[in-house]
Amino acid sequence: RMKRRKLLKRLADGALQINGETYAVQLPDEVGHPINVAIAVGLALAVEVPIETITQRLASIPGTPHRAEANRTPGGVWVVDDTFNSNPTGAAAALAKAKRLAGESGTVWTITPGMVELGTEQAARNIEFAQAATASDKMRLCIVGRTNRKALRSGEPARTTAFESRKAAADHALTAAKEGDVVLYENDLPDHYA
Repeated sequence: RMKRRKLLKRLADGALQINGETYAVQLPDEVGHPINVAIAVGLALAVEVPIETITQRLASIPGTPHRAEANRTPGGVWVVDDTFNSNPTGAAAALAKAKRLAGESGTVWTITPGMVELGTEQAARNIEFAQAATASDKMRLCIVGRTNRKALRSGEPARTTAFESRKAAADHALTAAKEGDVVLYENDLPDHYA
C-alpha cells in the first residue's frame, strides 16, 4: 500500500519510477487520478511495451469523463466534475485538485452525497471526507441525499449545509461562488441511495 501511495505521489508530481530509474512525465490535467495512469503503466510493462514508448505517450493520454474533469465558467469559477467516483482515494485526489485550483484566495464548495458500497468502512470514510472538505475557512460542504447525511455532518458544522436535492445545492454553491472559487461535484449516486 505504501509503494502505491509513493508511485501515485510521484506521478502527480511529474515523475515516474520504473526499475530504479526516474523519468520526467507530464500528465495532462484532464487525466484526473494518477491511479488510473499507474495501472495503465503496469499493464503496458507487463506486455513488454518499451519504457520510452510509455513515457512519450503519457503526455497525450486522454482523460476519463467525470473523473476530476475541470472546466471554468464564464464567470471564472472552476467546476470539477468527479461524479463518476465513489471511493476514498479518488475523492481525496479530487478534493486536492479543487484546493490547488482555488489557491490561497478561492473557496472550495464540495457537493456530495458521500461514498457508498464501502461496507463497514462507509461511515468512517464519509466522516473523514467531510472533515477534509471543511478543514479550513475556505471550504464548504453541501450534503445531498440521505444515505450518508449523518456521517457527512461530521465536518465543521459552520461550513456544512444539507440540501434536499443536488440541484438546490448546486444553485446555492454556484450563486455564492466568486471568481477563483471551485465547485467540486464529488460523486453522483443513483436514486436508490437517496
